[in-house]
Amino acid sequence: MPIFRYQYKIAVSYIVVIMLMLILLNTYPIVTSQNFVYRSKHNSMQTRALLIASTLAGMDRLSAEQVSNIMSMLDD
Repeated sequence: MPIFRYQYKIAVSYIVVIMLMLILLNTYPIVTSQNFVYRSKHNSMQTRALLIASTLAGMDRLSAEQVSNIMSMLDD
């Protein structure tokens, strides 16, 4: 009887290890790709904000018309 109990423990631990590896292999790429997309969008938005700020900083006085012209120019 002790042999079956020992084999059962080994089989259960093997199954648990396999399940943990499957969970890790299925979730790690998803989390990594989400982080990559987030960093990419963050960098893109930061670059765009710096471009808009530097464009607007060169003007002495800001008016709504000038800002809308600059924003429409940058949208293209």
